[in-house]
Amino acid sequence: MRINNLIKAVNKLERDEKKEKEIVKRERRSEINKEERKYFLEKYGEKIFNKLDNGKYWIGMTEEMVRFSLGNPKDINRSTGSYGVHEQWVYSNRNLYFENGVLTSYQN
Repeated sequence: MRINNLIKAVNKLERDEKKEKEIVKRERRSEINKEERKYFLEKYGEKIFNKLDNGKYWIGMTEEMVRFSLGNPKDINRSTGSYGVHEQWVYSNRNLYFENGVLTSYQN
């Protein structure tokens, strides 16, 4: 009986953590000021804006688009050479790779 209660408690904690992450995500979205939202809507159009606003990402995005969509990364690892600038943006659950400011690959 105690094990079942423990399992239920762990499951509840996991659900609560997921809900909390969603709340934080919504709060982050609401913090983005109206002018910035207007800027992105006008610059990229409604279809792309909606994808960005929903946290989507894809190959070919600019750094600006990724920051709007996913927020700032926890860390950026950068290498520069004759080939240009390569960056790895580190988020808690994914890594994004840029070449000269354009998203070229990602790892979940």
